Amino acid sequence: YYTVTKVADPNKIPNSALVAGRDIKFTISLKAKVDLHEIVITDQMVSEKPGSPAFSITVPNPPCSIPASIAKDETKSCEFTKNIINGTHVFDDEIITNTVNVVAKTEEDNLIVDYVQAYVTIGNAQTPGTPGSGGPTLPPGGEVCGDMFIFLGAWGQQESTTVNSV
Repeated sequence: YYTVTKVADPNKIPNSALVAGRDIKFTISLKAKVDLHEIVITDQMVSEKPGSPAFSITVPNPPCSIPASIAKDETKSCEFTKNIINGTHVFDDEIITNTVNVVAKTEEDNLIVDYVQAYVTIGNAQTPGTPGSGGPTLPPGGEVCGDMFIFLGAWGQQESTTVNSV
């Protein structure tokens, strides 16, 4: 029904850069494979180090503006910037995971829910998918994907499929 991608720039930052702070630009793109409407995007961001609790980073919701309707074969993108600086929380050697969630309806009013993640490696943190990192294991091709849920009419009628690439 659609493809959602998310890119972080930069996706690797030295620990020393966070003393003064560093902007990270996140770009979200949504490509419609069918006509979509009632599109809603939300975003969440956490920073983690294996063995430590996750630290939630505040981001606006929605993080940026994508039109509420997109025609088949159209791609719409938006971006937002988040400044990361060491302060009460020190991000040294952590992984920042930024997740965008997308909910949209098809012409038949089927509700489609999907998400994708972008990662930023701080310092010498183990990259997601590295054995023993505590992060998700990357599938062949190195892309991290979620599950796409297709809701047919009512919440009780759910079909689930795993997305292996975006």
